[in-house]
Amino acid sequence: MNTRNEDDLRRIIYTNHDNCIICNHRFQDHENVSVGFDEKNNPLITCEKCSINIDPDTISVHSFTERHYKIPNFESTLWRYMDFSKYMSLLTTRSLYFARADTFEDPYEGAFGSLENKEIWENLHKEQFNEILRNPIMSKEVNINFESNRLINNLLELNKMIKKKWFISCWHENSYESEAMWRLYSSFFANAIAIKTTFRHLYDSLGRDINIEIGKIEYIDYKKNFAPVNGVFWRKRKSFEHEKEVRAMFFDMNENSFGKLIPCDLNILIQEVYISPSAPSWFKKLIEDVNLKFELNAKIVQSDLNSPCF
Repeated sequence: MNTRNEDDLRRIIYTNHDNCIICNHRFQDHENVSVGFDEKNNPLITCEKCSINIDPDTISVHSFTERHYKIPNFESTLWRYMDFSKYMSLLTTRSLYFARADTFEDPYEGAFGSLENKEIWENLHKEQFNEILRNPIMSKEVNINFESNRLINNLLELNKMIKKKWFISCWHENSYESEAMWRLYSSFFANAIAIKTTFRHLYDSLGRDINIEIGKIEYIDYKKNFAPVNGVFWRKRKSFEHEKEVRAMFFDMNENSFGKLIPCDLNILIQEVYISPSAPSWFKKLIEDVNLKFELNAKIVQSDLNSPCF
């Protein structure tokens, strides 16, 4: 019989966040959702109707809220484009590199919105804080205007701080290889490679780590919309939409480095290794030799983007 593992419960909440695992009912905002274990100690997340399948001694109920991101289909194809030096780093460390959020070149990484709309953003949040502060449950009188401004400033300062505590690994979701991504994410196009995997393999290769979230980026117009306070790292500008980004991400309050290596099972992660369409003939043999040395069993594929046509 399985043992009751709280980590397994957190994993089922992550992978089945939006739907009842039994009847596939899609949860609605503020609907009661039940989580717990069945009589065989399998973790469950269910709607109210199906909650009878959960052992009453393990059940907990919470109000459903949408996540700030969506996860890909488990079999969705993901790509990671890189030059040869980064590929060697991946093989030698047997780890994925997660870059600190504030090291990204995009100035909008982790932003709430466009600077020209900052006053609108502040007023929206000030209204929300004012409503909370007027609540009669408050045990003491407060200067509502002063406290609202203080909370807004704290929120802005907190956002600056957490950019140094979120670590991100970026992937491209696409059924086919992308010529644009080859050029964008390899410093030397002729010696570039691309790792092909799936969401399932990425998730499994990281040990289904409960502290690592993997989800799809939503692209927004920052002049018309604001990123959600708790979802700033799941939003990017519309001008980056071609990236079709899926990112793996975790928060580490105690880490101060510019990036962090996370151990990864490469034989689970890497299904195929694609070689740049501009690579010289000897490059494929080099990749074969390197993979053999590091006991990587992935199939090697020569990109055919430059194949002859008529």
